[in-house]
Amino acid sequence: MFENYIARREDLLAIEKALDILWNPKLNYVFKYKERIENIPVISFDSKYVYLWTFDKNLNLEKISIKNRSYNLYKLPHNINKIIDLDQIGWRSGIYIKDIKNLLKKNTKKVINGPCGGLLTPFTEIHKKYYKITKDPYFTKESYYATILHEFGHVYWDSYKLWWPSDKKENLSFLKTAKSYYIKDNISTKTNIIFPNPRFASEIFAFCTEYSASKIFWPEHIKYFDKFAIPRIEKMILEEKIKDLNVQDSSLEANINPHDYALVAGKTLLTQSLKNWVSILIKPLRLT
Repeated sequence: MFENYIARREDLLAIEKALDILWNPKLNYVFKYKERIENIPVISFDSKYVYLWTFDKNLNLEKISIKNRSYNLYKLPHNINKIIDLDQIGWRSGIYIKDIKNLLKKNTKKVINGPCGGLLTPFTEIHKKYYKITKDPYFTKESYYATILHEFGHVYWDSYKLWWPSDKKENLSFLKTAKSYYIKDNISTKTNIIFPNPRFASEIFAFCTEYSASKIFWPEHIKYFDKFAIPRIEKMILEEKIKDLNVQDSSLEANINPHDYALVAGKTLLTQSLKNWVSILIKPLRLT
């Protein structure tokens, strides 16, 4: 359907529009520490070119004049055999096409990674095919912007590395204190016990980022998203009623269905905690 598509100006401007919203002060409560996202590039592509948005002004690549003054937009040709519709239907928090990652590394002499996905036109038109069947809400321009913000939600949450022990000082204190307990030496010593957040918490954070931004900027996306969410949760309820949880996984099993879990947990968290959801998710669980 879009194997031979070439980006139009409106496709490139759509990504810049999303980046404008990313830096809008109304989202400062989400992206409080801007240094965690300011050096993150954005990558898109069509059948002939890869497009790279970055703050780096000095890449030896063809630069395109764009509207967004903060980012520099570069274009470089690729010879990937075929960009199929499946490649263009979504976005991820990192480059998911190996040939693009290798091409950027070869031409920039740097390891480049960041939110990556299809252009506006292929993205929305492909999703339109599924709307009548699944109520897929990602067929509007607003949903496209929201999707890019969703991926930056992943990037921001992931920058805290909460799913693995990332603070060496804390780690050593934890290890040494445990050792002292075993040898019964200085058992009065106290240390933080940090329980790393599960990986699917990133999906909840990304959901909350998308939904919160949409409530502020993109009400049409909220309308279609809610129409999608209600029957989806109704289906989960019906499935849960007939499951034997002694031998079957729950419909809420987050490691199997992280998007479904985020659909439930994210909306609940947003409704009950308002803007506190950011600190609730980012703050590590500690037993002090």
